[in-house]
Amino acid sequence: MANTRHFSPAKATLFATAIVILVLASIEVSARLYFAIRNRSAPTFNLHAYWVDDSDAGYALKAGYSAGGIRINSLGFRGPEVSRERVDGVARIATVGDSTTFGPREEECAYPYLLQDLLRPRRVEVINAGVEGYRSDRALVHLQRDIVPLHPDLVTVLIGWDDLYQTNPFADSQQLAMQASPLQRVLSWSTTAQAFRQVYYQHLASHLELTTADDSVRRALLQSYRPQAFADRLHRIVKAARDGGADVVLFTWPTVLGPEMSTAELARIVYPYYAHSLRELQALYADYQTTVREVATEDHVQVIDLAAWFDGSDKADLFVDTLHFTCAGHALVANRLAPALEAHLDALGG
Repeated sequence: MANTRHFSPAKATLFATAIVILVLASIEVSARLYFAIRNRSAPTFNLHAYWVDDSDAGYALKAGYSAGGIRINSLGFRGPEVSRERVDGVARIATVGDSTTFGPREEECAYPYLLQDLLRPRRVEVINAGVEGYRSDRALVHLQRDIVPLHPDLVTVLIGWDDLYQTNPFADSQQLAMQASPLQRVLSWSTTAQAFRQVYYQHLASHLELTTADDSVRRALLQSYRPQAFADRLHRIVKAARDGGADVVLFTWPTVLGPEMSTAELARIVYPYYAHSLRELQALYADYQTTVREVATEDHVQVIDLAAWFDGSDKADLFVDTLHFTCAGHALVANRLAPALEAHLDALGG
């Protein structure tokens, strides 16, 4: 009778874990190769080429960088040079935000860049103060340290998508650390996880009714959920801008999400790592928009409903994904926003 080799439970578990890791790694590599080949005609960018470490905000834009479609001026803002000192008779607008304000990497067509020309009949300087990946905590640091010293007359605020994507509403704590959790970093990094979510939600989950007790609890939580930590930081952003002598306008967030979505629009969605369904993402998005409006009401600042400007449009042509505009999307924002900001400056006497 042949000898049979037996592994201890610990060794068997370790061996099985190693096999699972190897399989998952193989799937991830295959997915990345597939998308790399599929998108081989698209330009690639190294984010770290124009990012620098920042002890206060985690990272910042590299002053003086210029390559491809990215131009960072000497003060660390995307776009043309601006002086630290104000020019007499020239109104100054600073657009605080994340990647939706920073704009596409391939082309300089972000709405702050377009606004400069649209507002040209009057003497206005628009500073693009958006930074890719910035949550409201990082945007607050950026505002207090880098933007307020430039003494803008008006600060516009379109921020919070990264708060939504990085803050799990089903977790016990809603406080964000400067560094994302290890699980969130892995799931956000994984091409396979994102591809699975898109396929699952696009072709299956949207046709299923959520009936489990766990899903009922999640739905109930989202109905009453408010991102309080985000609201607190948004209040602080408004206060910091006002303390620096600027007026403030908050924006709702345009998105490809909608009540009735085409197949092309569904294909644009990128899901948070904690999402179980498209309905959850839509509900959470609505919670954040309610929060933006509540902060505006409580702080007595104007809120401009950018999101409503996209209603009835073919959103698939205006968004790259859930939140990032194409150049056509940026043009829509800029063309509609220009007269609204002109009216606001007139009211300020600018």
